[in-house]
Amino acid sequence: MNTSCCPQCGNHGVALGSIVGRETVDGTFSGSGTGVGLGTGGLGLFVGGVSGTTHQATARAQALRPPERPSFNWAFVIGPIILAILVLVGAQFVPDFLRSMGDGQAAPPGTISGAADQMLSVIAPLGVIGALVMVGLTVFSSRTRYDSAQRDYTAADRADVLRRDVYQRLRYCEPDHLVFDPLTGASCPATHDNIMALISGGTNRQPVANAG
Repeated sequence: MNTSCCPQCGNHGVALGSIVGRETVDGTFSGSGTGVGLGTGGLGLFVGGVSGTTHQATARAQALRPPERPSFNWAFVIGPIILAILVLVGAQFVPDFLRSMGDGQAAPPGTISGAADQMLSVIAPLGVIGALVMVGLTVFSSRTRYDSAQRDYTAADRADVLRRDVYQRLRYCEPDHLVFDPLTGASCPATHDNIMALISGGTNRQPVANAG
């Protein structure tokens, strides 16, 4: 079995990356314009400018694009710290906000409002202390979360290297709209999901010997 050719028509095909590069365009744009607008002061003339980047790819280039690269999950590390800080800020300002909802005067003892003020005077310091403890524990454990996120990223990066090795050897047969692996002989329809599945299988499959 000659795995270096398309299993349906014998075409040698082309590298997927060459099609993606040929049918993808990245660029920048900028411009300006004038117009007439209606505002609170009546009609007026405005001049504006706009700029940005563009990314255009054909449907085939989108289907044949390589696997997305993994990224480090900073949210897993920083997110809990930000949440703990927000809790600390809330513990400091919420009691003052609740008091400001009144008339600004201390409620007389023996009333419901007075009891609420006394409860707030006890709960507020405890809330601040609890929030400080939460911030301290969160910051202290951030090193553990960072190490865990780093291990996950390292594993994902190693797997990405293997996937890209497979991707770089894949070939595309245009007449049959088929993608095949010359090393293993596996093939699939040229859709992105099928290609990702083919790549995942290609990282584990053994090469097939060519019969000629």
